[in-house]
Amino acid sequence: MYPLILQIIGFAAAAWIAYLSQPGSSLFSWHPTLMAFAFLVVMPMGLFAFSTAHPIYRNFKRSNKTLMHWVCQSIAVTSALVGLVVMVTNKDNNGSSHFTTRHGQFGLLTCVLMVGASSGGFFVLNSKLVKAFIKPAALRSIHALLGSTVVYPLAMTTVVLATYSNFMLGVLPVDYMRYSIAAAAVVMAIGVYAVQVRRSRAARAD
Repeated sequence: MYPLILQIIGFAAAAWIAYLSQPGSSLFSWHPTLMAFAFLVVMPMGLFAFSTAHPIYRNFKRSNKTLMHWVCQSIAVTSALVGLVVMVTNKDNNGSSHFTTRHGQFGLLTCVLMVGASSGGFFVLNSKLVKAFIKPAALRSIHALLGSTVVYPLAMTTVVLATYSNFMLGVLPVDYMRYSIAAAAVVMAIGVYAVQVRRSRAARAD
C-alpha cells in the first residue's frame, strides 16, 4: 500500500510546484514544472511497476509491468531533459552562468546518471548484446540499484536544494511552505529506497 501513498505525496508536491510555477507564464516556468512531473510523478510510477506492495501494479502481468516501467521512464527522461534544455536556454537568454549553484550541479549530475541508468535499461531488455560480458540477472540488479539508490536520491536532493533557489525564495517566502516540499522529497527518496530493498529481498528469497 505504501508505494501508492508515496505516489500521492509525489503528485501533490508536483502539483504544488506547478501551481507556483504557472507553466506558460515564462520560459523558466517550464523548468520546475517539467522536472517535478518527471521526478515526482512519472519516475516513481515506473520504479513502482514491479513492486509487490503496490495494490494496483502487483496484479499486472510481468510483460505489462515491463511495458509500464519503460513507458514511464521514457516519459520521465524526456521531460527531465527538456526541463534541462529550458533552464540552459533561459540562462543563455538572460546572460547568466550555468551550473554555478549546488541545485544546478546536482541537477546536471542527476540528468547524466539518469541517461546512464536508462541506457542500462536498454541492455536489460536486450541482454543478448552483452551476455558475453555480464549475466542478465546481474545487469538487472545493477540497473535497479542505480535507478533507485543513486539517481532517485540525487533527484530528490536536487529538489531539496531547489527550495533554497531564488525562485522558491521568491514565491514561497514563508519557510514552512518550502520545508513541506523538501520534506516530501525526503520521504519520496526514503520510500523509493525502501521499496527497492523489499523487492531485492523478495527476489533473493525466490
